[in-house]
Amino acid sequence: MTYQEFVIKMQNRLNYRQKQSGNMYSVSADTVEKIQASYYGLLISVSTISDAKWGINLKPYYFEFLVSEVSMDDMVDRIDQGICHEIEHLPKYDLSNIKDYEYVKNHLGLQVINMEKNQEFLKNIPYTQIADLALVYRIFIDQNICALINNNMLKRYGISKEQLHSDAISHDQREKPCFIKKMEEVLKELLKKILQDKEMPKEKREEMKNKLAKVENDPPLQMYIAGIDGVYGASVIARPDFLEKATQLMGGDFYVIPSSIHEVIILKDKHQGSIREIEETIWEENMLNVSEEDFLSNNLYHYDSSDHIFETAAGYEQRMKNGPEMLM
Repeated sequence: MTYQEFVIKMQNRLNYRQKQSGNMYSVSADTVEKIQASYYGLLISVSTISDAKWGINLKPYYFEFLVSEVSMDDMVDRIDQGICHEIEHLPKYDLSNIKDYEYVKNHLGLQVINMEKNQEFLKNIPYTQIADLALVYRIFIDQNICALINNNMLKRYGISKEQLHSDAISHDQREKPCFIKKMEEVLKELLKKILQDKEMPKEKREEMKNKLAKVENDPPLQMYIAGIDGVYGASVIARPDFLEKATQLMGGDFYVIPSSIHEVIILKDKHQGSIREIEETIWEENMLNVSEEDFLSNNLYHYDSSDHIFETAAGYEQRMKNGPEMLM
């Protein structure tokens, strides 16, 4: 049985079960469009809430079905129970508000994503290019629930992309203060939090204590983590308040390491080590420790504080070789 056949069987069985038990939801086999991680799976529609839809990637279930003795009926039971649990715990929000731009402009947020990996997706949504990245716009219903603004929504609001961008930047700067923290301070906080686990094995606890001691005793890393309290913190690279704050802290130009869509690492322009070495480290870290959904870029970036240009480090290097005429 192929994966596509498995998805169709699940669609048919789940819909049949719902017809027998009360039509709480319906499912359709479809491509679920997501930033950086679109997939073919099931799209769930809740019968009583017209705007409540979400996708389920069935690949983990499919692989389990292939390698284990789990029956199709048992698999249907598990997925059905999971969907019903999600429906029972859906937050109660009035989603009709997102049709009103007066409401929307006070709930805007930003997200920066990889342009190359999202070329098809970006055809249907307003975005602003930043170097080789794309800044997209979201409506935050609360801190954890948000909707991506698409071209149809923008048309319905009757505004330009430029106004959307301006409103989103203004709201983000006003309501979501950016932070810039020393790398060693973040590591200390993380290790101390891990050590609060009273059930941690003795060997693991000693290992964490040694790491904490090393961080406390080693020379400062001269690196900083930047973002916001919440998701999509790497979008600070689009904010003038962050760029100004980072420029003052760094004493001028600085490099930006895109650690994920949720935060970035900044370091002084005079940092020791070549651009190629840093980019090799970024690539390795992304391969080993960053999920596909959280991936931002394998490139190193540079901010020119004099000319106010955010660009790839390679682009900056080339621009400096070509001379000032490149700015003309």
